[in-house]
Amino acid sequence: MIEEAAPRGIQTGPGGLRATLPGLLAKEAGICFRGTVLPRDIGVDGKADDQYALACCTDGVAHVWERTPMTRAFLGENGFGRVAVEMKLTWATPLKTGDAVVVATGFTGVGSKSFNMRHHLFESRTKRLAATLDVVALMMDLTSRTSVQLPEDTQNCISKMLID
Repeated sequence: MIEEAAPRGIQTGPGGLRATLPGLLAKEAGICFRGTVLPRDIGVDGKADDQYALACCTDGVAHVWERTPMTRAFLGENGFGRVAVEMKLTWATPLKTGDAVVVATGFTGVGSKSFNMRHHLFESRTKRLAATLDVVALMMDLTSRTSVQLPEDTQNCISKMLID
């Protein structure tokens, strides 16, 4: 990989591949999405494709933000938006048509302007880990289109919910 394409806010190696659903839930992670793999989600290799995994995580991420002081109401009142600035998808095991899934997400880091989270996509019946999606996110001022400082209470809140 060329240096320009290398991750900046996410570790390069796979993370969270030994996680279990009960273990994550015991560590402040929360379930943010449930779904089923449909025929349209399958690639030519017979497995769920990357877009399916990303969609599961991005569909559920609003629930993750609501666990912090950065609620929808707070963002609206302040003219802020939610932004994912970096993502890294890692497959652990494949999913196939008909598999029911659940996404459990927890925070893995927080800084002055950004925070990290990891989505864990599990096959529901066996609780087998299928994939992880590491994300670097931030709040953005929708007028100036620049990142904004995370309030201290937000940083503290996320710090108390770290799963790593």
